[in-house]
Amino acid sequence: MQRNPFVEFVCGGGAAMCAVTFTNPLDMARTRLQLQGELGLRGDGKTYRNVWHCLYSVAKQEGLRGLQKGLVSGGLYQVAMNGCRLTLHEPFQQIMPFPEDYVGLTACIAGAASGAVGAFFASPFYLVKTRLQSKSSAGASSVGHQHNIKGTWDGLKQLARGGPFAILQGASGAVPRVAVGSAAQLGTYSKAKSMLSSWLGIADGIGLHFASSMLSGMAVVATMTPFDVASTRLYNAPAGVYKGPLDCMLQTVRAEGPLALYKGSLALWIRVGPHSVIMLVLWEKFRKIADQVRSA
Repeated sequence: MQRNPFVEFVCGGGAAMCAVTFTNPLDMARTRLQLQGELGLRGDGKTYRNVWHCLYSVAKQEGLRGLQKGLVSGGLYQVAMNGCRLTLHEPFQQIMPFPEDYVGLTACIAGAASGAVGAFFASPFYLVKTRLQSKSSAGASSVGHQHNIKGTWDGLKQLARGGPFAILQGASGAVPRVAVGSAAQLGTYSKAKSMLSSWLGIADGIGLHFASSMLSGMAVVATMTPFDVASTRLYNAPAGVYKGPLDCMLQTVRAEGPLALYKGSLALWIRVGPHSVIMLVLWEKFRKIADQVRSA
């Protein structure tokens, strides 16, 4: 069935918006864990001991609203980025010159390409989200550079006043981050569905979607974390600190050791699993509803 691109965008963006509402506190914790101790400039980097301590500290010192910092900009980012990548994934698969037996490779490449497009256009929202999540109203708990930003719309207005270069700051890190994550997620999700259905005889339904989503979430965490750390730091750092994602990774390893590239990996894993499940399951459901409405 030929799908309407606008309907696909709405289904993908809507599913991602629902998912981020539940997983944003974990995303906030991931951001702060990845920024603490940045380049060894903020003491021993032990403001937060782990993801649970971060969530507890933020709730205690900044209130429950602190756990949802960046929710609006995060939701806008999810709509723009996942709306694009989920809409473009199947069309990109169809133009890949690989045999049908190479469904996994085709899905990975299509996922990387569609994710890169989505990340580029959604980059300003991610920048604002990162700066809002890193900003702490409790001075002792602040990590990373603290930006004078009041909210989503204030952040977007500041970017607009800064011109095109300000708007696209950090996009060089976001594109490879989402390309790698999308290749892992969409590639393994498609392959997992195919294998679980054919090998185990699992019928199409929420059980198959849930199992496939959990497997794809594992692949995302395994491959994307170093790119995720670099992207977070590029978005939050003042201009001139890093020349690009590779320079960010190299500076991070020199100053903090190679394991610093995996800061926040537990928070990322805990977040990506549920986020993948909620988003991909709802995406499938929204598409089925759209198909039913169209055929009615």
